[in-house]
Amino acid sequence: MRTIASCLTVGKGVSILRSLRQETDLLKKSQVMLVAVLLVAGCGSDGERTDGPRDVQPLAKAGSPAETGASNTAPIEAIDEADPVIAHIDKINITRSQIVKPLIEGYGLNVLLNTATLEMAKQQAAKLGLVVTPDDIAAEHDATLAKMFLEAKKEDYAQLLDQFLMQQHVSRPEFDIILETNAYLRKIAQPLVEASINDEKLQEAFKVLYGETVQIRHIQCSNPQEIAVAKRMLAAGEPFDEVARKVSRNQTTGPMGGELPPFSRNAAGYPQVFKDVAFSLKPGEVSDTVQAGDAYHLILLEKRIEPKAVKFEDVKESLRHDLADRLTQVQVKNLRVQLLDQITVSMKVEDPM
Repeated sequence: MRTIASCLTVGKGVSILRSLRQETDLLKKSQVMLVAVLLVAGCGSDGERTDGPRDVQPLAKAGSPAETGASNTAPIEAIDEADPVIAHIDKINITRSQIVKPLIEGYGLNVLLNTATLEMAKQQAAKLGLVVTPDDIAAEHDATLAKMFLEAKKEDYAQLLDQFLMQQHVSRPEFDIILETNAYLRKIAQPLVEASINDEKLQEAFKVLYGETVQIRHIQCSNPQEIAVAKRMLAAGEPFDEVARKVSRNQTTGPMGGELPPFSRNAAGYPQVFKDVAFSLKPGEVSDTVQAGDAYHLILLEKRIEPKAVKFEDVKESLRHDLADRLTQVQVKNLRVQLLDQITVSMKVEDPM
């Protein structure tokens, strides 16, 4: 869930806001802000409404009720075939243009961006001689939902997806466009990823998963003065976890007494100096002040965890699969950003509505 949400909402993902200067007289006086949000498994709209120019007249033929101000009560067969009636109440006809215009003004720009991204992905795949089948798109759909709803039963996916899209203000058609785009980008990314995976990278992944790890607690502070306070509390006999709960600035680990999950020397997401100090300590020993970026830490080593008794060759293929999956997700995200950059630079919006 977290991955997709980061793609559908601006706070956890990436929003691209660019201005495209229009060539119509109306849009020479203004700019259209392009809003597109990335998805991990993919990207989608964040549901933000983008109001178009309000002085644009409804789509209608000359002499139509929309132009003359007359009530749209003509018989269904009298309506222009280019603007068919899609509903009627007694003698009142609702035409397609009456629905399309507010939809385009409200949501058209995000849908336009997603559609343009899909078409560019298709074009790039075709140039590479790659074919995406309906089975590929179905597989992308199933894999995405499985990652979104890890703890849920498969039969609950449809209901959970509806709830999620409603919360994110994303329509189902938009979501389907995003999934189809991801299927094309994945097809493009996979050969690139497979060519980049070698034994060296697999050995690194093996060390991360099966090598020696350490279990630590830490106290994170904003400056040396706060660290000095924490040291005095420890020197006075207060338990490390209690001091962490009282003074640590880390909102995630502080309430947990500074506890971090076990990590290896090659684990990503930890500053190198932080890992070096953690692995240099003896069980029960507290480090001196460790500065990592703008933060200051005290580290308590609770225990070392010996490497798991696993042979590299026995898990090599599973490592390859996991690594390929993770790298493909990153590559898909990068490809999407590249396409959106191209769109915001080169796309010209011909219809001011």
